[in-house]
Amino acid sequence: MRKKENIDDRGRARLEAKVRIRIIGVDEREEIYTGNISKEGIFIQTSHWKPRLGHPVQLLISLDEDKEPVKFSGMVVRVINANQMGKPEGVAVEFSKIEARRTKDFDRFLDQIFEGKGLGCRKSPRAEMQIEIKIKNKKIAHKVLTQDLSKGGAFFKMKTDHIVLGDPLSVVLIHPTSKRKFVLKAEVVHIRQGSKEYNPDFVEGIGVEFVDLSDIRQQDLHVFLKSIVSSKRRKKPAQKYE
Repeated sequence: MRKKENIDDRGRARLEAKVRIRIIGVDEREEIYTGNISKEGIFIQTSHWKPRLGHPVQLLISLDEDKEPVKFSGMVVRVINANQMGKPEGVAVEFSKIEARRTKDFDRFLDQIFEGKGLGCRKSPRAEMQIEIKIKNKKIAHKVLTQDLSKGGAFFKMKTDHIVLGDPLSVVLIHPTSKRKFVLKAEVVHIRQGSKEYNPDFVEGIGVEFVDLSDIRQQDLHVFLKSIVSSKRRKKPAQKYE
């Protein structure tokens, strides 16, 4: 698979949100789509739009009710069909151009989503991202990757042998660019077990809830996660319209 088609391997976190979008040439008017969005692109959950890979796309995305929508250009890098178990049906678009003079508006929009202030946002929105962490307790000590992360908890991609619900864990988050570390206590609240034999998209792992966080530590965690969401790892940022 070409690198640009593998939208799951992006360096920047994707934020879950409901977004007001008009897909030019597809929608007659603005629609509210569920999906996830980052500075690099967007995944739109939809069953009525089936473009081909590499198809050029123009989107009008409303970032603020009081301002005109922002024009984004991009390319379809993935199409997920209804029969692909475990993932929502939809289309992934990688941005290539953003309307000039609106990039700061877009940054503020992403900040609002992360703050839980976006349209239909969770109180603690999840950011889909892969970062390295260390976890340990009396039974295990592993380096693993996150699948998603929020201020309230996370999902870790890992083998679930020797893990039981309620297990306490010591967790060390490692910032993907600065390599700064953040130490947390967590408790296992979900165990996902299964097989790729019947579902190629299956991911084994555990869901954890962060515990024993004081107000100050919660704020520190928020700042740490926000710095991950904002970190720039792309070599070629999206162009601006002149």
